[in-house]
Amino acid sequence: MKNYKALKKLAEKATGGAWQYCHTSQRQRFTVNWHYVHAEGVAIVDWPGFDGLNMKDHQIATNAKYIAAAHPEIILELIEKAEQVEQMNARIAHLEAELTRIRNSSHNQLQRLDQLLGPSNLL
Repeated sequence: MKNYKALKKLAEKATGGAWQYCHTSQRQRFTVNWHYVHAEGVAIVDWPGFDGLNMKDHQIATNAKYIAAAHPEIILELIEKAEQVEQMNARIAHLEAELTRIRNSSHNQLQRLDQLLGPSNLL
């Protein structure tokens, strides 16, 4: 995904802070909670599973754990790292182009020097 701006906007608008996966067998629901200081959790995602999908509880639990792990702060950090990598790649490409230009220029200058200092020009 290269549309970092859209993902960043979504992450910035989402509930901040740490998210946590919870499962209560009494209600048979899988919950992703947001915990804030001096308070109980507030459900961000609370569902019995994915509608229309015949998934096993362990797969639903795995998905809920993934959602909790991919909370907005993590997404924003990953976007920042991806943008830094893109900037470094652009800098590397610029330096490689400059190196190629210098190498070609040096090669041309050496060829010209060989022509000027060749055996027939020494006499």
